Amino acid sequence: MNDLLTDGSRPARVLRRIARTLRASGHELWLSGGAPRELLAGRGREAIRDLDLTGTAPAGRFAEAARQAVEEDGETYELRPRVSPDTLVCTVFEPDRPSSLIDYRGLGLGDMPFPATGTDLTADSRQRDFTVNSLLYDFERHLVIDASGKGLRHLSGPARALVPCEPFTDPVIRAELALRAVKFLVRWADDIEVDTDELSAWTREFPHDLTDLVRRRGERTWARLQALHHDCLSDAPEDQQKAVAKTLGPAVQQLIEALLRTTGRTVEPR
Repeated sequence: MNDLLTDGSRPARVLRRIARTLRASGHELWLSGGAPRELLAGRGREAIRDLDLTGTAPAGRFAEAARQAVEEDGETYELRPRVSPDTLVCTVFEPDRPSSLIDYRGLGLGDMPFPATGTDLTADSRQRDFTVNSLLYDFERHLVIDASGKGLRHLSGPARALVPCEPFTDPVIRAELALRAVKFLVRWADDIEVDTDELSAWTREFPHDLTDLVRRRGERTWARLQALHHDCLSDAPEDQQKAVAKTLGPAVQQLIEALLRTTGRTVEPR
């Protein structure tokens, strides 16, 4: 698993320098999201789409460490760390490329009226979407951390179990998780067996007017959900989105249909 960060590639080289800078100042850093999930499942590096990180440093401190890493690297290229005030995620971009090189989010602090970080591993795991995405990897000590206590079990069964970390009741969070669930089910449809029993039991209990409840939060909230829908499913045909959403119950099906109507985008079947 550590081979991901021991090669001579630009992301690995920069990431090692960032980690060294942060640890020297007393912070911890872990690989999170898709990379530990896919590698622990025994899939190859080609299954990893991006590098997500989490740690104890605030996003601004991470951005500072990224800039310092570039200077130490002695390369002529310029990395562009940007911190989103809406999410406190620091994204490191390469020049002239829209996709990110690294995404970093500090340990998430929930139950706040604004984005906040600075909690512990267990509390952070409860803020994540699905248990298989809550696994962390300490790439310097070669340690896997399963803070939710369920991620490894849900990943290593005969079928990958897609289970929410928490049974959230807020309509907006439910809608966001539903979109992420549809994304993963579409993405994994061809080569991964997925157990959705617990997921669908939860989503089928969503109120029938979930879409209306979200839209009542205002145009900005709906626009944010539209943006998430685009990020998650812009390359998925509409009929496939609807078919997957239908398996998660009428509330999710209606949500996807409403988003497809309001975004006005069409993807031809593959």
